[in-house]
Amino acid sequence: MINPIAPKIINVMPPLSKSEQAIRAASIGVRALADEQQVLRYVINVGDAVKNKLDALYPRGCVLASVGRSPSLLAKYLELQGKEVKYCPISDLKDLCNSEQIPSGFLIEYRKFLDRIGLTDKFIKETLKPIVFTDYTFQGLSLRNFELMLKRIGIFAGPKVHFRPINGNIYGLPGILQLHTEDKALNHSVTQLLTMRLGKKYTPIPRLPWTTQPSEVSGILNSPPSAASKRMNDLMTDFLEHVGRLSPLYK
Repeated sequence: MINPIAPKIINVMPPLSKSEQAIRAASIGVRALADEQQVLRYVINVGDAVKNKLDALYPRGCVLASVGRSPSLLAKYLELQGKEVKYCPISDLKDLCNSEQIPSGFLIEYRKFLDRIGLTDKFIKETLKPIVFTDYTFQGLSLRNFELMLKRIGIFAGPKVHFRPINGNIYGLPGILQLHTEDKALNHSVTQLLTMRLGKKYTPIPRLPWTTQPSEVSGILNSPPSAASKRMNDLMTDFLEHVGRLSPLYK
């Protein structure tokens, strides 16, 4: 008896999205590890959502001021696409009971740093773009204390200055993203990248606690980025180039 010919089984994989194709191509170019590829996916998911919301809120553009390390990787992703970004390294502001706790010597050195990056009282008053200070914060304390710290330095927030947490409305501060949505991929990416802090390893800025000795502030602020940060920067650059969104400044 002749056995019937078994039907040929063809495994058809769903086609990769353009974004995933670009991630794969960038990862090969940088020889990225699996965890780096995953962090890149989280950055893309959250970064694109932040960019879209900022573009909707500020159609004529804005200056994004990244406070601390939490949002800095997302800020770099947006900067590579042409967004004007200022980085404000500062840590542990959520632990302050009162901004008066910050030593005056630290504030003097920090004022010098803000002058160097062009984030001055004059710039804030004269720029035509809104300035959006952002952080990933649970109670809004880091942004509130940063605003009070700026006042002590002599930089006063005017009507064009907005303090917006990345992760939604918190204690009267209007957020950039509203995370109580059905977008499970976005919620998961925020949880992994920001809540679980998987992006901290790749942050482009140093950690600068407000308790840092004044004599050490300049050295920390001038420290070079880590090797992990450089690799993630290369990954983001390659990805954005593959999808045609890399700013000409970085080509």
